[in-house]
Amino acid sequence: MIQPYARAAVTLVLGLMAGCASYGPLPLNKSATMKDRVEQLDVEAHPLPPQLGIDDIALLALRNNPDLVAARAQRGLAQAQMLAAGIAPNPSLNGSYGFLLGGPGTIGALAAGLSQDLKSLVTLSSRRVSAAHAARQVDARLLWQEWQTVGQARLLAADHISFEEMKRVGIRCRNWTRSRVVFAHPPPQAPRNL
Repeated sequence: MIQPYARAAVTLVLGLMAGCASYGPLPLNKSATMKDRVEQLDVEAHPLPPQLGIDDIALLALRNNPDLVAARAQRGLAQAQMLAAGIAPNPSLNGSYGFLLGGPGTIGALAAGLSQDLKSLVTLSSRRVSAAHAARQVDARLLWQEWQTVGQARLLAADHISFEEMKRVGIRCRNWTRSRVVFAHPPPQAPRNL
């Protein structure tokens, strides 16, 4: 007889303890730290060459673009939704016992039932297809964003490389011109006092 009371007491204590759990938001980091050096970027175990090429810059842009990081998180969410849409609904099993309080009966009333949500079963295949299409849409959007990021990074890298080359050529031309001007017109000498 003590055992049912002990089970009820344990159940009551566990229920009260579960009710003590509460939500408390954690503080967010409100200071965004920009990465201003190549060493701070995520290179994912690939050592960077001393001189970055166009493809190296495009790879760094793909791995470190915050918009792409967020889009990849959306892709993970779409994959999870696709998995959740493929799960069949659970059936419900009900049971009850009606105590005999009086009258000519000898035992209490027993009842059991099994129920299934038919609407969820009928729409299961269409929900799977819809979730798969939504996941493919997210994949296509991510691919398009990555394509644009790589294109923009390559274009900017090519612009930078050509600018550096034009700068070197300009310095060489300036030095060449200065050397020709010095030979053609030597700088004036200050007059000597005799």
